[in-house]
Amino acid sequence: MRRKEDMQTVQEEKRMKKKAKNKKYRIPGNTAGFMNEKNTYRKENGVWKQRNK
Repeated sequence: MRRKEDMQTVQEEKRMKKKAKNKKYRIPGNTAGFMNEKNTYRKENGVWKQRNK
């Protein structure tokens, strides 16, 4: 049987992996005004980056 600490570390690793994966697809800022607001977005190394017009 695993100890509580082991379970916590496994959970933490899982969370970090998921966070890293989501970073790729997450669009920073307000998604409602995605490309028509004062900011434009571009993908750089698979990650969305924000730039002011």
